[in-house]
Amino acid sequence: MEHGDVVTMFHEFGHLMHHVLGGDQRWVTQSGVATEHDFVEAPSQMFEEWGWSYETLSRFAKHHATGAVIPKELVDKLAKSRTFGVGTWAVQQMFYAAIALRFHQVDPAKLDQLATVKQLQGSTRRSPTSRARSSTPRSVTSSGTRRCTTRTCGPS
Repeated sequence: MEHGDVVTMFHEFGHLMHHVLGGDQRWVTQSGVATEHDFVEAPSQMFEEWGWSYETLSRFAKHHATGAVIPKELVDKLAKSRTFGVGTWAVQQMFYAAIALRFHQVDPAKLDQLATVKQLQGSTRRSPTSRARSSTPRSVTSSGTRRCTTRTCGPS
């Protein structure tokens, strides 16, 4: 299994344990998906953490051919890479939230979705003189070629 699959296995196992341990008892209204929506993922996210623990992984993560236990150095590297790109992801989510907010603030009969998205893209781009941040839209690679089509990104 790849590491992402291991983390997913622990995540889903967390849902299973939440459901099983909730069972048929006085707290049944707090088991499985019968909880407040923001708590449904809590147990599974707690179980998911085991997929990042060397102590846990070393018990079963072995090389398919040699049987060697997963090296601690590899688990440490996985852990260090865990937050790679989180800032970019957060900015992207804020952009999606801004789009949703703007779409809900405008009369649907007067809404020009493409123009609204372009306007928001223009207002969120960074200064081209800033070296620390890129003003290049995500649809353009470093070589200047587009990753998407006119249909998915709009006209150039």
